[in-house]
Amino acid sequence: MRDRHEEDLLAHVEQNPSTSTRRAARRFGLSPSVVWRVWKRNGLSPYHRTKVHKLYDRDHEPRRDFSEWYREQVVANPDFSSLVMFTDESKFNQDGIFNSKNNICWTNGNTHEVYEQGREDKFSVNVWAGILGDQLIGPYILPDNLNGRSYQFFLTEVLPELLENVPLDVRNNMWLQQDGAPPHYARVARNYLDQAYPNRWIGRLGPMRWPARSPDLNPLDFFFWGRMKELVYSTPVVDQMDLVARIAVAAQQIQDTVGIFASVREGMLRRCNACIEANGENFEHLL
Repeated sequence: MRDRHEEDLLAHVEQNPSTSTRRAARRFGLSPSVVWRVWKRNGLSPYHRTKVHKLYDRDHEPRRDFSEWYREQVVANPDFSSLVMFTDESKFNQDGIFNSKNNICWTNGNTHEVYEQGREDKFSVNVWAGILGDQLIGPYILPDNLNGRSYQFFLTEVLPELLENVPLDVRNNMWLQQDGAPPHYARVARNYLDQAYPNRWIGRLGPMRWPARSPDLNPLDFFFWGRMKELVYSTPVVDQMDLVARIAVAAQQIQDTVGIFASVREGMLRRCNACIEANGENFEHLL
């Protein structure tokens, strides 16, 4: 038997797909449970919108081209995905992504505990990390104000030390990926990359171009930083030393997770396939 208001409710949700059961209930003088029952009976379900990075029309082709190139390399050599070191930097500060909704205290009475935020003694660290095969490279604390010279110093003096535990045959054949941040495409940095990774680096003005505005194609962005910050900010950060220590502990915890980077590589290929199918447009909501 159809509810008396069924046709009105179905017409309303068709015209207003972002409405809620509560708003519809108020409009028609019904209870939310009645609205929910009608919509569910007619095959409707609530879905959350996926937050995606803003793209421009000019971004679509480079994103599709990179995804096709990456997939072709993996098809030709299944080990290729383990030879690309994806890299990125991210800022960590004292507040991070702390979620007050999860900051609860179960007691017999209200203890009126507080959580301080927006303090004057602000601090942050600029963290670099890379993923190469099943190894996490870093993390490493970069200067807050990174420029071409300081990034070149990192590439020439620091990165080789970070790669010491990587087998020599991998180092000799690996690709280095970086995004289009200004220090990354400074001439001094690009000149070094051309010498150290001849025709084997991915980035702005590189032998293989990295598409702009594509964090959804970088494992550091679509996996690593989110997981790192969940671990680092599980409780409020005390000071900068505490923050740096937490970053190191969280990185080790991720490194020790069995099979995690194999899953990331599978996810990377799946994302490239989705990007190709979407003709370079946003695809995360389709995964």
